[in-house]
Amino acid sequence: STADSVSTSSSPNTSNSNQNSQLYTDFSESKSAGSFALGFRLFFDEIQNIQKMVGLSNIPNVSLLKFQSVQPGTVIHRLNVKIKKGEFSQGSKSAPKNILIEAKVINDKGEIVENAICCGASIASSQLSNVFRSHVQYHNNAPVIETLFSVVISPEQMKTSHLRFEISHLSTSKGLDTFSYSYLNLVDSVHTTLPDGDHNLKCYKTKGEIKVSNYLNPNNQLEPNAKEY
Repeated sequence: STADSVSTSSSPNTSNSNQNSQLYTDFSESKSAGSFALGFRLFFDEIQNIQKMVGLSNIPNVSLLKFQSVQPGTVIHRLNVKIKKGEFSQGSKSAPKNILIEAKVINDKGEIVENAICCGASIASSQLSNVFRSHVQYHNNAPVIETLFSVVISPEQMKTSHLRFEISHLSTSKGLDTFSYSYLNLVDSVHTTLPDGDHNLKCYKTKGEIKVSNYLNPNNQLEPNAKEY
């Protein structure tokens, strides 16, 4: 079922509250579990009552990230981006990689545009960040991400900025190892914003610092690293 926020629910109902209280007692902590499992349960009540019922006081109230209706005369500068999937080479590793994808807004000088990424429905300054990070998929060279975030910058900034995707392997021993990157201009040659739809991007090899002068220069020949995502 879907709702505008996690706190949206029907009006308070005593019978449902009692039922939820009994259901919640089914949960218990296992100190010897050898795997990780995630379950969901829908509670029907006001958020304040649920917090008391389950004994948690820090349940976050988070709005869903979705396309919002725009009223006539309203001006919104927000580009919604979904990373769908990727296919990457295994290289010399004996096992598939643990892929992490980071997205940053970079200007034509190679600088990160600060507070340009939003991962929630609200664009309050406290919820803006410099980078989007995907979840990590263990030993998977073809991860399906399907995660949405937004680029929130001015029209003038969009003309001189692009999205850069940095693809890394995350290991417990060596940490983050960035081996590939890709980029996507936010506007075309006549400064028109990207059209809706899928955009398949080529990925390129990297072993050190990623410089915009290398990949934005049309005369440079970049070495491909993967198929596309």
